[in-house]
Amino acid sequence: MEQNEQPKFSLVNYRICKFNLDLDEAGDGSDIEINFETSGVFHKEEKSYDLSLIFKAAKDKEGLEKPYISAKIHAYFKFENTNSVADIPDYFYSNSIAMTFPFLRSFISSLSLQANARLLLLPTLNLSSLKDPLKNNTIEK
Repeated sequence: MEQNEQPKFSLVNYRICKFNLDLDEAGDGSDIEINFETSGVFHKEEKSYDLSLIFKAAKDKEGLEKPYISAKIHAYFKFENTNSVADIPDYFYSNSIAMTFPFLRSFISSLSLQANARLLLLPTLNLSSLKDPLKNNTIEK
């Protein structure tokens, strides 16, 4: 990649591939703990990136081992000028999460509403702290 050429990427698609809602474990819902896990796979041949974002909510920190609500979203990104995982710029990791989170947020709200449970409306969150874990949990295939 040339010095002045910026890597370009776009969100191609996403899908919620796994979710769970166990209202028996929810407690009164007044105070919850949430957790996010990230990982990614860069596909060299296709110049694509698969982001995996896992969300968990529990009534307390210990409950995160068995959350009352969890969801896993996969987001698929396509690169134009990136040939290896080493070429992925740092800003991609935080931006990819920021682009994916609204879909997950909407799904969690809809799921809790349709279950006729207490609405779990996640606030807009700054998830930039997930950038380094995502970068560290990215592999190249």
